[in-house]
Amino acid sequence: MRNLLLPTCLALLSSPLVLAVACGGSTASPSSAAPPASTDAGSVEETSTTPEAGDDAPASTSTTPPVATTASFGTYIVLGDSISDRGGAPPFFYDLLHQNDDTNYPTWKGHDLSTRFPGIQYVHAAVAGSITAAYGDTTTTGAPVMSDQITGLGSSYPGDILVTITIGGNDLNDHAGDAVLGLDAPEKMKFAANLKADLDALTAPGRLGAGKLYILEANIYDSSDGQGDWSKGGAACPRYTVAGTQDQMVFSDWNEILTQAITAHSGDYLFDIHSLFAGHGFNSSANWYYSDCIHPNKIGHNELRREAWRLITGESIAD
Repeated sequence: MRNLLLPTCLALLSSPLVLAVACGGSTASPSSAAPPASTDAGSVEETSTTPEAGDDAPASTSTTPPVATTASFGTYIVLGDSISDRGGAPPFFYDLLHQNDDTNYPTWKGHDLSTRFPGIQYVHAAVAGSITAAYGDTTTTGAPVMSDQITGLGSSYPGDILVTITIGGNDLNDHAGDAVLGLDAPEKMKFAANLKADLDALTAPGRLGAGKLYILEANIYDSSDGQGDWSKGGAACPRYTVAGTQDQMVFSDWNEILTQAITAHSGDYLFDIHSLFAGHGFNSSANWYYSDCIHPNKIGHNELRREAWRLITGESIAD
């Protein structure tokens, strides 16, 4: 685990997306089988020790219109950090999106990419612990980078191409001390530059193939629900507390950089998991987070899948 000990009691504003193992490089090879549960951040094949309230959670009420109802997908690519690489409790959202688990989710039978687009190629390239790209500082030295994931992708994938991305949480976590104290302007500038370079490379015309590219890119969620009271989250959670105003300001600033980068790149769409998970943190009885405060639990991964499927198809599927 890349668990940083920050230099001040104000300094832990841990991004709930990733506080993860700095794994090795990506192998961007096609896969049709779900990967095993990860040991990343304590997420072995156990269920969350946090109560799994909300199993009957309704479908998303988001009003964001669907973005890919006319697509003919031949390829699904998963990029990013531990949210997209076995973080939390399985089944994981990207695997469910590719092929539903009919035993756990019988009402979802047939509502997956494999059924909608028979023969779709599945490429899992995400690496737990990833940041956007190098920062050139000691806190991120040795961390895997999404820029390498993109470089390692092929160039002739079939059909239209769907990419899901979860990134930015480790970038924020690694610079949380400066962020909470309002000293993170240089890191935010680098974050913006890294995102631009990554997305420029990913969305270059014809980079992945001849099909149309659709990207769902997540922002950074907050398991304290804007309260900043991380010490209340449980023994496995960060043992720090910050003011709610500080917490909200930092997430807002870093998420605005993500939103601007997404808006600037055609075919990239905001996967607003910060709003989706709001009210479902460790202060709620309907908790969608794993017991480490960082990754989704089983409910959370299903909710990620639910919103991704709605964004792609316009269908709101209830369990």
